[in-house]
Amino acid sequence: MERNKDHFLFEGLDHLVTQERFKVYWDTNREVAWTDIELNQPMDRYYDSAAYDSHKGKRKSVLDALYGLVQQFMFRYKWSKITAHKQDFKNHLDFGGGMGGFSAHTQSKGLETVIIENNDKALAFLKDAGKTAHKNLTDLKPNESFDLI
Repeated sequence: MERNKDHFLFEGLDHLVTQERFKVYWDTNREVAWTDIELNQPMDRYYDSAAYDSHKGKRKSVLDALYGLVQQFMFRYKWSKITAHKQDFKNHLDFGGGMGGFSAHTQSKGLETVIIENNDKALAFLKDAGKTAHKNLTDLKPNESFDLI
């Protein structure tokens, strides 16, 4: 799939892990912003860093605890935006679910949740926690459908 580079938004710097610069574009046809990286580039070097908060299993510092509080606030905010449009969800596909934080939030709302997470460390954590999690979309059951993605 060709990504449209019709509107350059900004150039950023990965301060956390690689110190690399990256460009962010807006695709007006699909109404989505995206970073200019190769589509099939392995992302493990970003996610395997101890500094990457989304893949931390346990909070060990005050900053980690603060991150967790902000994350919970954002989960509630996302849920309020989602339910403003539709109320009767039964199941949820969390694509790029990390350690399963948002999925845990949707499960607390009564949804059945399936997680797609391609990071091996996070996927192992999810499976050890008894979550329904897969590495790829191709691992889903044929004709499986979801109310919320």
